Amino acid sequence: MPEIEASQAYQDNGAIVIWFDETEGGDTSAYTLAEIVISPLAKGNAYDSTLPYNHSSDLRSLEELFGVYGPGDTFLGGAANANDLSDLFKPGAITPVPETSTWAMMLAGFAGLAAAAATGRKSAGGKPAALG
Repeated sequence: MPEIEASQAYQDNGAIVIWFDETEGGDTSAYTLAEIVISPLAKGNAYDSTLPYNHSSDLRSLEELFGVYGPGDTFLGGAANANDLSDLFKPGAITPVPETSTWAMMLAGFAGLAAAAATGRKSAGGKPAALG
């Protein structure tokens, strides 16, 4: 965790989300699972939201952040009826990325992956180098 929190990505309003997807008893409010959000933009102070969440809440939050919607600008699958995670963050933290920025980030990421794959880039320690 300290290494992740020291990274530029985390310090630039990134987030660490720790959660489990399944319970042993079912997917109802009778069976709860922990979801921990650590971020410079989180409300902090062990904030405990009272809103109901499920695995589709994470999906809905990602759809909102990256502007990914289904036909008719609706959320995909179970995300349509789920709460997003915005209550866990400071106001305005979960806002859509402009479409051009999303595509630019995706293209830059793919270009970086392709370049690294083409060169077989390694760090001095022999481990794969960080791509960015």
